[in-house]
Amino acid sequence: MGKIKGSIVVNTDRCKGCSLCVVACPKDVIALSDKHVNVNGYPYAVAVRPDDCIGCASCG
Repeated sequence: MGKIKGSIVVNTDRCKGCSLCVVACPKDVIALSDKHVNVNGYPYAVAVRPDDCIGCASCG
């Protein structure tokens, strides 16, 4: 059986950097950006290991 592939899409302008999605991710795919901020000055969530995403939607 093949691996289920998922992906996350983050609206960087609306992300507040609360890191709730980072904590909820069972595969540690998501992290907050270290060097980039959005238009409001918040670090936003990025997929640091997108190949490990299983598409569980816990981050949503």
